Amino acid sequence: MEYRKIEEVSYNLHLIKTNKFKTLFFKVILSEKLIKDDITIRNLLLDNLLSSSLDYPTMRDVSIKRQDLYGASISMVSRRIGNHAFIEYTMSILNPRFTEESMLKDSIEFYSNLLYKPNVKNGSFDEELFEMSKENLRKEILMTNERPDVYGFTRFKECIDKNAEFSYHQSGYLQDLDSITSSSLYEYYNHVLDNDICDIYVIGDFDFNEVELLIKDNFRFKNTKRTDSYEIVLSNDRNKKEVIEDSSFNQSKLFIGFKLTDFNLDDKKYALILFNIIFGNSPESRLFKEVREEKSLAYSITSAYRRLDNFYYVSAGISYNNYEKVLSIIKKCLADIQNNGITDEELDKAKVLYLSILNDAMESPSSIVDLYFTELYFGNDSFEKQLKMSQSITKEDIIRVANLLKIDTIYLLKEGVR
Repeated sequence: MEYRKIEEVSYNLHLIKTNKFKTLFFKVILSEKLIKDDITIRNLLLDNLLSSSLDYPTMRDVSIKRQDLYGASISMVSRRIGNHAFIEYTMSILNPRFTEESMLKDSIEFYSNLLYKPNVKNGSFDEELFEMSKENLRKEILMTNERPDVYGFTRFKECIDKNAEFSYHQSGYLQDLDSITSSSLYEYYNHVLDNDICDIYVIGDFDFNEVELLIKDNFRFKNTKRTDSYEIVLSNDRNKKEVIEDSSFNQSKLFIGFKLTDFNLDDKKYALILFNIIFGNSPESRLFKEVREEKSLAYSITSAYRRLDNFYYVSAGISYNNYEKVLSIIKKCLADIQNNGITDEELDKAKVLYLSILNDAMESPSSIVDLYFTELYFGNDSFEKQLKMSQSITKEDIIRVANLLKIDTIYLLKEGVR
């Protein structure tokens, strides 16, 4: 793969040339500091931009144009990394070498059209489509309260620290949704174009000069501020607590949060990644074998590490009658690793699985873009360095990092009486 970064006045263009794929993949990343009050309106904006534009005023018009472009796939999502909010606008098209030469220009123009020519009249988004989008988002927000895993995880994060960015409801808030109008949404749209930082990625087999000129002709932003990194502010001020909340669900959800006692984990992150695989994040893990397979005390159990939130946790679907037993086994599994270590076989299997995960990431254009983006702005290591560093981890490294974990929050969403 050949990578070039081109710095324009209002955006950075990242071109990744490879003949690995038969498609060309585009991703526009718009980012700003995460503001809780903006989460809902930011989500609502996406659906309104994708559903129509002035040149394609109905969803059917958009669909027909996508089919004319040989089934171009276009999507827009909102996500959070650390304390920053991102809009990721993507397009995947069949490489024009397999279709028609004009497809590259036509596809980029359509991709730009949906972003820059919204279906707006008299300073407001099309009212009918706006109301449809608003209702769709309302259902999505309500749905988070109807799924025990989503609702439980949200409440768990609020119990850890309700003021931390990781505890914000990523779908949004009903009280904010009710106050948004089609005109205020258009005002926010202009705010995004004027203030968000923009990075544009293109990956595939293409001509550098041709793609650079087409992007330059079709994309423009007003924000000329650039940044070499996105500062992540982590909180480690957590109080120990145990919370049991009643619910009407037919299954209990258990979440256990662990405090990482060493705040500087950069030199330990690969040991923590492999520890996570061994402890709870694979079918070969200690938790899966002991809690689910051997004792049948959980419907599901896993663990996860979120480096940019300084956040490690275990989650399990259980029956309330088994709550104390499951909690005891989880604590015992952790203590066993802390005091007695792991086997050579466990470490070898964890390394093989992690290598497989890394190699799988290189098979997806979107994942490759994420690797480049997080390396540039969030200090993640390159693919090659991740391969090398993960293989150097020893059993002693795993023991040391396991001893950094201390339980600080236990949250149980208790099942209702049947």
